[in-house]
Amino acid sequence: MVECYGGSEERAAAACKQVRGSVICPLYASPDLLKTSLAALVDVVGEEEVDEILTKNPAVLTCGEGLRTADPGEIRRLANLRQVLDGIPPSALLGTIVLLAGAILTKIVLIKLGLSDPIY
Repeated sequence: MVECYGGSEERAAAACKQVRGSVICPLYASPDLLKTSLAALVDVVGEEEVDEILTKNPAVLTCGEGLRTADPGEIRRLANLRQVLDGIPPSALLGTIVLLAGAILTKIVLIKLGLSDPIY
């Protein structure tokens, strides 16, 4: 990871914290995969954009050779999306999930009780 982040231990540590272990977990990535992904990313978006993309979405380092055929615009959009999603507090995400699950469960109960029409 340190090599992928230009020798910066601080940036590598921040990336590891941001993706909560998926990049450094051997189930998802190996050092070879990280290096391959980085080389492919450089080929697709160029040296000047790699740092920005890695800062926004470190998980891109688990994509491997598949990055070579990816659309550069899609890589940028996904990096921007990841940055936005990372900015949402976990408690807000949990609250949203609980609220949606409650709404769905309520709709199911109302349908079963005949108090609401099913949605087709």
